[in-house]
Amino acid sequence: MTPTLFCLLPVLGGTGARKGFKMKRIFFLVGMLAAVFSSSAKGFKGDIPKNIVCVEAGATTSRVTSMGVPSSHIGGVYAGVFDQISLTDTDPVYFETGLSLTQKGYKLCGFEDSKTRITYLELPLLINYRFGRNGHIEFIPTGGAYFSLGIKGTLEYNDQKIDVFDEAFNRFDCGAHVGFDVVFWKIAVGVAYEHGFSKFDKKDVVYGDREALLGYKELKNKSLLLKVGVHF
Repeated sequence: MTPTLFCLLPVLGGTGARKGFKMKRIFFLVGMLAAVFSSSAKGFKGDIPKNIVCVEAGATTSRVTSMGVPSSHIGGVYAGVFDQISLTDTDPVYFETGLSLTQKGYKLCGFEDSKTRITYLELPLLINYRFGRNGHIEFIPTGGAYFSLGIKGTLEYNDQKIDVFDEAFNRFDCGAHVGFDVVFWKIAVGVAYEHGFSKFDKKDVVYGDREALLGYKELKNKSLLLKVGVHF
């Protein structure tokens, strides 16, 4: 008999101490980026471009956080077009936005094996700093927020596919984004991490107690992006 969707959703162990540790790591990364943004533009050579268009593509690996039964990572794809707009005439600080298609999700192994994959249309609102430019090389730390809308979501179980947006999941998600790119001439390679702050489950149901939990509570996305791109 096909289990209910509630039993298929992962529940990651979530004591207050573990959640606090995870949040401290995020704030530490944001603090490091803020320190870089506040540094001078020393080493940046040449005129500061007013506008830079970026085309990117790559891969994602993601899972979810919640309470109880752990999830495993699942792979996906990523592609987008972005615009970087200079914020000052003296420092290479840029506001970055655009649109991307980003796949996220999770996998359950050893407990009602299943895969859930969600494709989001994502809007980033970021600040980056193009520093350390030496000849044709730039280093670009980035930080900010993302907002996304789920356009397709499926749960695969026993050769069945279930639309997760019918009953279980909200389409909206948002969270923090931190990343780092290296640009050689116009070719960029980079990595980024996204941590969702928005609960995307609708019913927020947990059965059982402590270690014997089934269901889900406060389901949130965690995703790592590996990407390559071209800057115009």
